[in-house]
Amino acid sequence: MLAGLRIKGLHLVPGVPNTTAKTQETDQNYGPFKTLHRGNLQQLASARHKKKQQLMLKDLALLVFGGKDPITGVELEDSFSKAFSQRVCLAAWRRCGAVPLTREPLNDNNL
Repeated sequence: MLAGLRIKGLHLVPGVPNTTAKTQETDQNYGPFKTLHRGNLQQLASARHKKKQQLMLKDLALLVFGGKDPITGVELEDSFSKAFSQRVCLAAWRRCGAVPLTREPLNDNNL
């Protein structure tokens, strides 16, 4: 089966059971993303509250990608780019043993 998949250009990499905390590469980016996003939400909600304005669905892009709120003038961070930049993704993938492909997660004593 593996040979057949490789001929088709698909490389199957089996995972170790019960190691998703270490081997789910992108999961490592969501912690920083949620922290930055929540900071943006707190900052925008506070600024809007002072102006007696509500948050709206269209504010979601501002909370994720940052920028200047036209209602309050508050500047928000680009949480998406900071959490999912090429540098940050490659570092997370390296820690997981995915770039380059290694057995690094198996060396973790906390598993």
